[in-house]
Amino acid sequence: MKVILSGGWSYGNIGDEAIAKSTIYLLKQYFPAEDLIICAYDPDNFYYHHKQKTILSVHNKVDKYRGITAQGVADVIKRPEKYDMKQIADLLDCHTLFIMGGGGYFNDRWETQFISRIIEIELAKSRGAKVAVIGQSIGPVTREINKKLLIKVMNQCDYINVRDLDSQRFLQSLLPNKKILCSIDTALIISDVYQQKNLKESVVNVMAAGYSKYTSIKGDLIPNYFINKLLGRILLKYYLYDIKTAIILRSIIKKKNVKIRFIMSTNWKFDLAFTKRLTYFLPKNSYEVIINPDIDTLCDYLTRGRVLISSKMHPIIISTSYNIDSIAISYNFKIDNFMNSIGKKQNCYRNDRIKVHEIIDKVCSLYYRSDPNPSKYINQGKESIYQMGKDLKELFEENDLKDIEQ
Repeated sequence: MKVILSGGWSYGNIGDEAIAKSTIYLLKQYFPAEDLIICAYDPDNFYYHHKQKTILSVHNKVDKYRGITAQGVADVIKRPEKYDMKQIADLLDCHTLFIMGGGGYFNDRWETQFISRIIEIELAKSRGAKVAVIGQSIGPVTREINKKLLIKVMNQCDYINVRDLDSQRFLQSLLPNKKILCSIDTALIISDVYQQKNLKESVVNVMAAGYSKYTSIKGDLIPNYFINKLLGRILLKYYLYDIKTAIILRSIIKKKNVKIRFIMSTNWKFDLAFTKRLTYFLPKNSYEVIINPDIDTLCDYLTRGRVLISSKMHPIIISTSYNIDSIAISYNFKIDNFMNSIGKKQNCYRNDRIKVHEIIDKVCSLYYRSDPNPSKYINQGKESIYQMGKDLKELFEENDLKDIEQ
């Protein structure tokens, strides 16, 4: 028997490597004797963070063959060798547990990613593998052809455990007779994987990402990306976002005489350009910028800070895992869901509804919080992840028993 793990990592979003690291750790707890094969979009990038070799993901192949559409999925399943997917197709069989791991990429806003995940599940099931979907945010899915594909493949899955209530409700509305479980993001157990060094500094950590239109589980009222971007410019949303963020950081430095540490949890030029714009408004020697850390270094820097301000999800999850409070500047329903699940809804602000003075006061208050004990929400969240590991083990053993009987 073997386990094949695929997921939304090695795209340059370093926070997502926390999902990979935590999921690998989880699987090794429950499948210590089994072969574990990992798929990655960019194996070199994955190796940089984890020092583990991987095989090229289905998404890498789909991007190579740009012509694959929803209508072409059946041909990929029938002739995977035509699309350079023979390697992974040959690994999938009735002795395999295929796991589509966590992230927020299973939506049709990113078409090639969506098609890739459909292909993964279809291909695995066509070869007789057991299929589990874990730690996912799913949606929005707005086009009818994609909804039909989603319903078809999710009905075939042997185990589904999403990471937020919006995703669970959305899937349950499409599949009323299917068991859809809800846990929490797998990265919440990162503190069990990478041990905190307890080197607290007089630092407020900041993961600053440029403005993007807020996305709900229902998708955009106006589906065209360029029209939405133009509206954001006309309504000055980009400008106001920059100014409000800069005011918050300047005020915190002045009130607390602390250093701001910008930690880039992506290696994307867009986010780095935004961070550099913010530094123009800050006093010299009041900040530092950490660029392209590996996942362990990212965790290390996050554990040293006293509080985090982040417009990316996984720095918030990582900090939460280490019992460090965050102010979330949310661009997506998945961040709202996470903050609500840990009992911190009051510390979550949509990126187009930032309350400057309220955030400043909260950061200053949270800076001195010294409760060493994780909240019940963190403990319950971690327990739900380990329960998910047990569920996967039972699914695996069930498959094993069937093989013996046959």
